[in-house]
Amino acid sequence: MNYESPVREFRAARRGATIEEILGRLTGRSSDLLCYEEVRDLLHAKTTYQVEHREIPLGAIAGSVERCTDYTRGFLPRKDSDQSRWIGIKQALASSHQLPPIQVYQVGHVYFVADGNHRVSVAKQLGRIHIEAQVLLVRTRVPLSPGVQPDELALQGEYARFLERTGLDEVLPQADLRVTAKGQYEAIEGQIKAHRTFLKVDLRRRVSYQEALVSWYDRVYLPLLQEIRECGVLREFPGRTETDLYLWLCAHRMTLEEVLGTEIAVEMAAGDLVRQFSPRPLRVLARLRIRLAQALALRQLLPFRT
Repeated sequence: MNYESPVREFRAARRGATIEEILGRLTGRSSDLLCYEEVRDLLHAKTTYQVEHREIPLGAIAGSVERCTDYTRGFLPRKDSDQSRWIGIKQALASSHQLPPIQVYQVGHVYFVADGNHRVSVAKQLGRIHIEAQVLLVRTRVPLSPGVQPDELALQGEYARFLERTGLDEVLPQADLRVTAKGQYEAIEGQIKAHRTFLKVDLRRRVSYQEALVSWYDRVYLPLLQEIRECGVLREFPGRTETDLYLWLCAHRMTLEEVLGTEIAVEMAAGDLVRQFSPRPLRVLARLRIRLAQALALRQLLPFRT
């Protein structure tokens, strides 16, 4: 085999890594691999010591255990010092030489390479779809997908801690209270605590946290969420979750009631929320027109100046 060809391919992969990093900066999406220890700590993941031998999709490998800075998210090499090893693997795979399976940790739907980073990099460059692996399963209470970004990891870490404190995923496994902004779970826990106090007074007996949690979900969260769905509010805020809109509508409705001194229907609060904050172009244009009209009206009221 011509040695110059693998060298050119490695140099092309190195240039590809540079391009991926530039595109990452331009798009605001990280080109870095996920680091296993950081993800494990953020998500409070637990190793099961359950090992499986199977083929895994290369597209789901998004992290590394010890070499997360040596490759891009697409597993393109960042270091010239990897050339010799990379070329050796390339020649072996190209000649159908049997290599041992890689070793990975699986967290959710994401795989982290413990051994075999070069093999993953070369296999991706060869256009392969799957790779043989020894898979160590790691449990987490939150879903994790290969495309996750660092800022999303921080949010998922908050969600993992919320699930640990409340046990929501055990009591109500169908519930999905993910949000897209930090610091929101304190508001939810505050609502559950207040609802528990209400139940104690209403039922005149002790109420466990789990009972209060289920009652809050069924009697407070779901009814308001149904209103949000029927009003079509979620369509007005692309990229937001239902829980985002639930919390936002709760806060907005409370603000309106404090300002107006009267109870506000959910539909009215939802409509006002959309009118004031929807990022859709037509809504933004409507708000600009209103402000322009208000500015013109104010100008007409001001004394004429020479």
